[in-house]
Amino acid sequence: MLEKLTGNEMDGFEDETGCHWDTKADYLFTGVLPSCGCGDPSDIGKYVRDMFLKHVKQTGGEDYSCWDNTKYEDLPVMFFLSWADRAGYIEHGSTVRCSWMTDKGNELLDDLNEVLKDKD
Repeated sequence: MLEKLTGNEMDGFEDETGCHWDTKADYLFTGVLPSCGCGDPSDIGKYVRDMFLKHVKQTGGEDYSCWDNTKYEDLPVMFFLSWADRAGYIEHGSTVRCSWMTDKGNELLDDLNEVLKDKD
């Protein structure tokens, strides 16, 4: 996602639609993720990254099982997984509880890691 931006840290960045962003982080947190920019959007970025790392297998394949920490009764987690699936960041077979990252999800995770490296 970040590779689609043109510009630099001094002058800001432009996305493929012509929208200007002061930083790459601004683009990710409010242009890609579902944040309006209120509060601390980097916290939303951290939340998405951490949810991917806790609840989604990082590579696809047949040799995996569901995670004990992902329960159907955990509505915030189920909402997140449903959102990530609908947005194309993850895929799943018989249950969203056993999701794996898509190429798009891996790209988002890599980009989040890049912009969050100085914010942790």
